[in-house]
Amino acid sequence: YIYAASTLPNYRNQGCMSQLLEFAEELGRQRGMACSVLVPATQSLFLYYGKFGYETFFYTRNVKIEKSRLKAIAFGGKGGTANISSKLLASVRTMELVEQEGNIIWGRDAVSFAKRFYRISGGNVLSAALRGNIGYAFFRKGESMGEVTELLADELTLPSLAYQILTLERCGMYHFRLPVNSPLFPEEGEMVPFGMLQYLQKDCPRYDGQRKAPYIGLELS
Repeated sequence: YIYAASTLPNYRNQGCMSQLLEFAEELGRQRGMACSVLVPATQSLFLYYGKFGYETFFYTRNVKIEKSRLKAIAFGGKGGTANISSKLLASVRTMELVEQEGNIIWGRDAVSFAKRFYRISGGNVLSAALRGNIGYAFFRKGESMGEVTELLADELTLPSLAYQILTLERCGMYHFRLPVNSPLFPEEGEMVPFGMLQYLQKDCPRYDGQRKAPYIGLELS
């Protein structure tokens, strides 16, 4: 996973990033890794990383929910708040995503890092548990709306998570970033490119990213 790639302005356009990406590619290949993935910070960077063999592979479904609708969803959701460990969160995430070809599954250490970093940068990690079902949401206040950057839940845990979100920030609009195949808010939103992948081994199985719409999420930033 290529993470936090950036260059100081005074050193741009000198090939520094090109050399780093090429080195990472060769190192991954030597170590027998199947592929390298990354999440471009802006849409323009999809073209930049494409020059180094990365292809658009991961997608999300972006859904916008008005405050009044979120309040309706949150009705009766005051209970169910839970504090789940990174190990359990990673387990829940794996169970939700493992069936879809191409999805990225993060281990406990990566999930723990994402939770710490998210909280340090002003976000919140919310979780709910009801009748044995567990759901969670990564939430932060954006410039103009509340942002739910990862949400894995069902009809039992969603009201509690919605209630917790409203308790934290009452925005006029909320932006939910979901796996394309999420059962939440079916047939709503827009499918957009989110991440890229580069195959490092010739015999690595290929997937049709756009057709399968794999999910990476938790880009650890």
